[in-house]
Amino acid sequence: MNIISNAVDAMSDNDPSKERLINISASNIDGNRIEIRIKDSGPGFPTGFDLRKAGIRSSSKKDGLGVGLSLSRTIVEGHGGELLLENDGKGALVRIRLNSFPREMVQ
Repeated sequence: MNIISNAVDAMSDNDPSKERLINISASNIDGNRIEIRIKDSGPGFPTGFDLRKAGIRSSSKKDGLGVGLSLSRTIVEGHGGELLLENDGKGALVRIRLNSFPREMVQ
């Protein structure tokens, strides 16, 4: 939810004539992992932004505390996954990769 909230916040500064879109999709990427993609039409991540280096208390938001993405990364990595951030054309793209259960285990 934090990532979606960040996308909404990022787009709030968009020119009112510009579309405000959030696209959420999921796919199986190699038979054993899923990837959840959250893409927005906001300004994207600041140039040079690196979540691993920024850490907690680093925010580009005027009123941001700088804990949301760091906490999201900690949760995803705690489940054996990875959180990837990038700028994709017009907007930010967040990819969450998690291990999935083999089909025979899902009922």
